[in-house]
Amino acid sequence: MIDEKEPQRDALGNIIFPAFDYDIKTNRWWELTYVFQHYSEELKTHIPYFGIERHDEESLSKARNAADFMEVNLHIMPESMYFRDFFIYHLNLQLSCLVKFFKEVFNDKSAVGGYGPANKYYRLILPKTLYFEIMVFINEHQLLLFKDLILEVIATAQQIYTEDIHYYDNEQFRKKIKNIKKEVSILETIISRTSRERFDRTEKQLPELSQINFIFQDGSRQIKDPILTSVFVDEFKDHLENLPLKDWHLELERYGRIYDEDEEKLNFKEDLSIALYNFLTQTGFYKLKGSPRPNDLMHMIEQIMSFALIPIGKPGEISQVKIKHIRNYLKRNQLKEKITSLKVDVNKEILYKYFDKDFIDLPVGENKKANILSIAGYLVVRFKMHEMANEIAHIVQCLNDSVWLMMDQLSSGLIGREYEFPQFLDYKLFVQKMRAGQRIDSASFKIEGVENELSITNRFPLYIIENALKEYIHNHKEEVENDIVKGKITRTLNENSYGFGYGKRFHLPEERFVVQFVKSFYNYLLHELPPPPKEYRPSEKYYTIIAVVLLQTHFFRGNPTEEANAVEQVKTWHIL
Repeated sequence: MIDEKEPQRDALGNIIFPAFDYDIKTNRWWELTYVFQHYSEELKTHIPYFGIERHDEESLSKARNAADFMEVNLHIMPESMYFRDFFIYHLNLQLSCLVKFFKEVFNDKSAVGGYGPANKYYRLILPKTLYFEIMVFINEHQLLLFKDLILEVIATAQQIYTEDIHYYDNEQFRKKIKNIKKEVSILETIISRTSRERFDRTEKQLPELSQINFIFQDGSRQIKDPILTSVFVDEFKDHLENLPLKDWHLELERYGRIYDEDEEKLNFKEDLSIALYNFLTQTGFYKLKGSPRPNDLMHMIEQIMSFALIPIGKPGEISQVKIKHIRNYLKRNQLKEKITSLKVDVNKEILYKYFDKDFIDLPVGENKKANILSIAGYLVVRFKMHEMANEIAHIVQCLNDSVWLMMDQLSSGLIGREYEFPQFLDYKLFVQKMRAGQRIDSASFKIEGVENELSITNRFPLYIIENALKEYIHNHKEEVENDIVKGKITRTLNENSYGFGYGKRFHLPEERFVVQFVKSFYNYLLHELPPPPKEYRPSEKYYTIIAVVLLQTHFFRGNPTEEANAVEQVKTWHIL
């Protein structure tokens, strides 16, 4: 019998857990470091060299004493200022090649996420013998100029394959992928036959679900009661209705594509070979003469993939056979390119009817970035707005690219001292003190319709006022800080940039950009997306569309805001 110690508890009865000493610098060191792996025949899996475990300083310290230990730093900034401009240019050149040729293979999400790409690793740990072997390859093929990029590509490819792809690379998983669409179709039939659509008031008798079988490894169980069987279907349908698209049909379609990314993983070696081919030929490191897929180029690709522990063909096959496999990968496959931007034709004349012309004419360009297309695509699918997809994308882009100009005006420092005025400074200090948890000693109010000024000094009402203010300031940063000072988006004379001009007074609540945007967007939706005959409260849909756009473009600040709360805030702005 294990003698367990009674855990220590605090005054509230909660267990006291030992303090966790989180070292940001050390954690960052590990995040930017890759330890090369090798295949263990004994364990039948890939393991790190030298027995190093991630975030384990003891195993790292022990490994450093090994004779074959090598730590390689990548993308090192030169000490001399004379070389720094060239280094920055060269670093950016390598990064652009990494994104251009390998974004699909390494699943780079920077374009869809709307942030800049970055190198993944700045430090590698591997045996000296392996490092020298890779360097011999790099020197032989005159790749020294892009040495750091080649090493990072090998490390990233190895990490992805050994920690992720290797798990999926089996026949059982391929079979599961093939069956998902068929099973989703069966599930859609079950839900359609045993439950009614929302607002369906027909009296047609639905077929009864007689039983549900649950099959385990040690036997099966059945549920036959009609109330219990219907609960499973109804609850699953409700679950689907509460997912992002709010439509069980659309969500089931998404389930049918749930393994799409995993299916792409099964093509990893083919995609990587194409990416390496494009990189080597299009950068000029290998100049094609005659044959498009010569043996020596195929051998270069095969060597890089071997360094990354990616199997080519069957175990034990010689290099000449592997070269044939590489050639077949290139002949029979195409790399599905990820869209980073797309030209979108926008009917601005329609938008001018509802929105401020300066807002619609912001110099955001005809090409919409991938993150904007992702937001617009979600809106179009969820709310069935396919005919206005291009205009929605433009509205999202304009909002996304201008929100930063008016947000966090108390805490961001965007409002320079020349635009500050006494009441602004008083309001700023008041909000800061409320956030710091300081008490209000007295309060005076002049209320509409009440002749005398109200003065409060008693602690209880001040306590209520304090807590109400703290809660509102904490949960409604978009109201407390965004676009509070009179201002307007302005464009420079050359028409290629824009800023925000400030005046020395507060906005009236109804003057703010977001209020005007909500009113404009609502009118646009009301007239360009008119409600169908049986839609009794289209306002809920319109308010939700506007709320989702503001959420997705980060107008709502502070705590993560629930969609329902954002909708209520949009309603408040609309009636100002």
